Amino acid sequence: MTATTTFHRSPGKPVRVLFAERISFDHKERSDSIERQDKRLTDRASEERAAGWDIKVVGAAEDRSVSGDVDMFDRDALGKWLTEEGLTQWDELWVTNQDRLSRDDTHVMAFVFKCLQWGKSIVILDDPSFTEKMQTVEGRVIIHAQSIGPAKELERIKQRTKESFEARLYTIAWTAGIPSYGYISEIRLIEISPGKWKERSVKVVDPHCKAMLHWMRNRLVEDPTESLEGLCQKMEAAEELTVRDRWRERKKRCQCKNEHHEVRKCPKRERWRSSNLKVILTNDALRGVKKKDGKVLHWPDGSEVLVAEPIFNKYEWETLQTAIKEREVKTVRVKTEKTEPTPLLGVSHCYGCKKSATRGTAWSRDGKTSYRYYRCMNRPRCPAVSIPAELAEAVIEETFLFQKGKDYVPRKEWQPGSDNTEELEELRKKMKRLQEDRDAGLYDSETRKQEFQERMRGYLDTEERLAAQPQQKAGWKLIPTGELYETAWDEGDQEKRRHLLMDAGIKLWVKQKIKGVPQYEIQVPSAAKYVNGEYDDRFADEGSHVIEEEREFQEFLGSVEPLSEEEQHELLGLVAAEG
Repeated sequence: MTATTTFHRSPGKPVRVLFAERISFDHKERSDSIERQDKRLTDRASEERAAGWDIKVVGAAEDRSVSGDVDMFDRDALGKWLTEEGLTQWDELWVTNQDRLSRDDTHVMAFVFKCLQWGKSIVILDDPSFTEKMQTVEGRVIIHAQSIGPAKELERIKQRTKESFEARLYTIAWTAGIPSYGYISEIRLIEISPGKWKERSVKVVDPHCKAMLHWMRNRLVEDPTESLEGLCQKMEAAEELTVRDRWRERKKRCQCKNEHHEVRKCPKRERWRSSNLKVILTNDALRGVKKKDGKVLHWPDGSEVLVAEPIFNKYEWETLQTAIKEREVKTVRVKTEKTEPTPLLGVSHCYGCKKSATRGTAWSRDGKTSYRYYRCMNRPRCPAVSIPAELAEAVIEETFLFQKGKDYVPRKEWQPGSDNTEELEELRKKMKRLQEDRDAGLYDSETRKQEFQERMRGYLDTEERLAAQPQQKAGWKLIPTGELYETAWDEGDQEKRRHLLMDAGIKLWVKQKIKGVPQYEIQVPSAAKYVNGEYDDRFADEGSHVIEEEREFQEFLGSVEPLSEEEQHELLGLVAAEG
């Protein structure tokens, strides 16, 4: 029979025991699995009861798939018992061996001192004298010496893991972790060296996720009103799982660790967020390349390391990235019952800080009259930068229709770059990486210096040859349609009109007031700016055309009915109070 622990125990008084169980990988076939640990601890409790002790097992802290270098306080299961409330529920912590407690010697010693401070005991089945040793200086020295062995083993495990990772880095083997959305990992037989084959985990396309990614891409590319937030709402409505939850579903392990929960019904199921979705859709891994530390890996010749079938081809990938970049500027506000659409969202900007200008509403003192206005949305706001919404929306509409009304609304058509352009861009990336390697000291030796010079000379010669050829950069090409802007404006709702303004590049710059009078500029691409309703050719963009109908333009700007002096005075006071 195992020696009985008697420290801090009183005969006839119940001993509240907490089992601490840990395993690095949740695999039942391992020799020291959670089930095996639990059986040993339960058998020990029976032996203690047979010896006359009133053992009350208050619980078992099961930490599955938890590395030995994770601090006890940071573990999901054990950490709950180490809180102020949890500490009141147990007297002794039992563990099968010191390795299950921790493989980090600093964590072991820190936990020993904490238990002494709390008046708790640690019982290790494979070291019956551990409880007594932790009470004396000499004993604690021995405990520290004993913990060095597991710590050294942990270092060796980390080193082996690192070497294994490095060895697989430039193979199609999937090194570790959860693959990016669109892929899953499967065990396949691969050739790791000439004539040598081994089973390794590799990335393969998940057909369902691939279909969802293409659906999201098509929405973003084809529908200018679609947003990342809107896609997230649709994914939530369809109960689509995130990449981590899909991994948990395959492992039959929900996030709350309740075996009776389905991952889709788990209350802790992850939600789709626009920021996370943007990371997914801009991840180069969707092109089938391999990455390390967030950067795409390259072979010595500069080509990318491919490890899986691409989700998107070059055209699909480039158009998707362009659509996402456009939405970094053109944010579509989701309409709710509490918020009204803003006609000039993405069109109005603060002239001082260049941030967007947002619409605000102020109310008269009697609460009967509201005043809408656009103001700087920066924090802190630029002082006195505001303009009545009625004035802003009127001058934008009149300017837009005057400048662009007779033009045709264009449709976007993707223009692929010439082979020469793509080859030139890839070559310059190789040159940049080669220079970075030299700056990092990888070409310091004489032999390596000569190698660097030869490779760089070859790159420069190729660049000169390619640069002399006709070039066409990939991008969107605007093709005129048969619809006039003025027709689209008359037939469109408020949201469509807002997108017409943004697609045409119209911008309203709200400036600081002068003696309480709103100041503004309206920018029209390939035309001039209008400063407070007056044409100023100093601001004319390259390729702008002279407006011969300036007199007529001034007339319809003058037709905008201004606020009365009393209304202006009250609005200025309310805006000032808003800050």
